[in-house]
Amino acid sequence: MGLFNRGKKTIELQAICQGEVKDIIEASDATIAMVFPTKHAMGLKLKDGSELLLHFGIDTVNLNGEGFTVCVKEGDQIKAGDALWHADLAYIKEHAPSEAMMIVVTSLADGKTLKKVLGNKKTGEKFLEIR
Repeated sequence: MGLFNRGKKTIELQAICQGEVKDIIEASDATIAMVFPTKHAMGLKLKDGSELLLHFGIDTVNLNGEGFTVCVKEGDQIKAGDALWHADLAYIKEHAPSEAMMIVVTSLADGKTLKKVLGNKKTGEKFLEIR
């Protein structure tokens, strides 16, 4: 999961998953704050100052980067449609307890709020807004 879609006043997080490869794609302006050396996690700083941690799977740090292809590096300025990374779901499912994507809002910009959109989501459906 994890497509970011920026509207005029909100940043929306949407789900994206296709077959056995999960693509994480950025659709709002942000800066890559960090990419963990084992490729399973990265941090983003959004234009509004909010910060997010994207963490792919459970115990995926133990995969030492196998199953992940990172498309960005620390300091990159990313825009709508930029791929962040690709994950081989078959490999991850076989070698880790879970392929679930965790998104942690580590810092929320002043005056911003979170709005969760509950329920099961399909590709492209919004599940969180920062507004």
